[in-house]
Amino acid sequence: MTSRMRPSRPSRTRYPLATIAAYGPDNTRATKLVVSILPRAGQKYPSETRSWSTDTRDVRNDRVIAAEVADWLHSQGTKDTVRHERIIGCPHEEGLDYPMGRACPQCPFWAGIDRFTHEPIAAPMAKMSPHEVLFELGKDRHTHPLKALESADAHRAVLIQPLLQVLERCVSDPDSASEEDAQVFCYALYLMAKWRETRAYPLVVQWLSLPEVASTSLSGDVLTQDGARILAAVCDRDLEPIKRLVLNREADEFSRGVAVGALALLTVWAEVPRDDMVDYFAWLAREGLEREPSYVWSALAAESADIEALAVFPELRRAYDEGLIDPQNIGPSELNDVEASPRGGLLEHMKDRFPRSTMSPRRHGGGRVLVGSPPVGEPTSERRSPQLASSMTTERSSHIGRRPKSDATSHAPAAAARSSRSAADGERASDGRHTTRRDRLSSRPVPTATSDAPVSGSISERRSTPSSNRRP
Repeated sequence: MTSRMRPSRPSRTRYPLATIAAYGPDNTRATKLVVSILPRAGQKYPSETRSWSTDTRDVRNDRVIAAEVADWLHSQGTKDTVRHERIIGCPHEEGLDYPMGRACPQCPFWAGIDRFTHEPIAAPMAKMSPHEVLFELGKDRHTHPLKALESADAHRAVLIQPLLQVLERCVSDPDSASEEDAQVFCYALYLMAKWRETRAYPLVVQWLSLPEVASTSLSGDVLTQDGARILAAVCDRDLEPIKRLVLNREADEFSRGVAVGALALLTVWAEVPRDDMVDYFAWLAREGLEREPSYVWSALAAESADIEALAVFPELRRAYDEGLIDPQNIGPSELNDVEASPRGGLLEHMKDRFPRSTMSPRRHGGGRVLVGSPPVGEPTSERRSPQLASSMTTERSSHIGRRPKSDATSHAPAAAARSSRSAADGERASDGRHTTRRDRLSSRPVPTATSDAPVSGSISERRSTPSSNRRP
């Protein structure tokens, strides 16, 4: 790369800052250069991003591209640049060019390789046999079986089939499911979501399509609290079954709302184009949904606000006028607050608050296992950004149980989009952090109960009267 492309090394970083990251099929040849602009300190997502690719030579040594990059940086008024000296991974984007949780089929070199150190990633260590893992997951207990969950990652290839069999047995005949199977069922949902196991997709859809009494008896509030994230994680961007569930008037209204939440999650995770989803949500509000009051309308309003789908708001206001949306779930004033807030702020907050790569079991209500817990110590009662939240009504907080996706713990939107990846990589280059995408995806679960300390409730309560916060 010419001197025009060399990073400056000031004692203090100056902004606007450019981050430069090189990607390639292996660690010797870069075929893609991604340059992002961070206009101010503390901003995690870039305001502008451009990429250059070539298959004829190493992109870092292409003088034409170097000149184009330098000219673009000058047009952006950048004052400093940071970059990795090494190639830092595959040029294809996980979740966009190939499914999350898998190795890129076009770049086998990077399978199992730390993209920052270029060293093999240590395989998970098993502390239990596969049989012992299944036994521990089926126990009625007050603590998470952390050793079993850690060992499950190491035995992933062996455990997938028996876990799928448990899912199939339970959704095929939920009333006959044993206590052991019902307990394993919940952990199986968590593991399938964590592993992005697409073979679980039809079973998850079948689970969400069960009558409310059957699904509650089988999985408690897992469906309403985390069904959206589980569904989004295993669908492999095959949206048609989810859309059919949204439109299925025979399905439970909460399950339909979960399906709407899964579509919003995929949008925040940048696994489906946001414009396409905004158009689909607008169609739902305009003519797709029946003009009858239902929770699915409240879910559509909430998710449209979360992804800043302003084009849907006029139709949502018409739905409020017709009494289709329960204002106790989400008030119409919240739409006004989203419109008045700076564009992109809420989406950026969602990406931070609900990263797609973090999967962890937690407990809810009567001890039921759930997934998608926010980081330990982080508040769970507020989903929206502090700036936006301060101007919004607190009306929904007192009715948090009335919305299946209970504000912070419902699902976990949001890893940064493709354009954010290189900016984050550039920040790691400047501060010395080396965390790979694969590391982040397969990191050990961090339950709300971070040790063997007891958690409230008992798994044995799962077949008690359905949680009162499921219905208004």
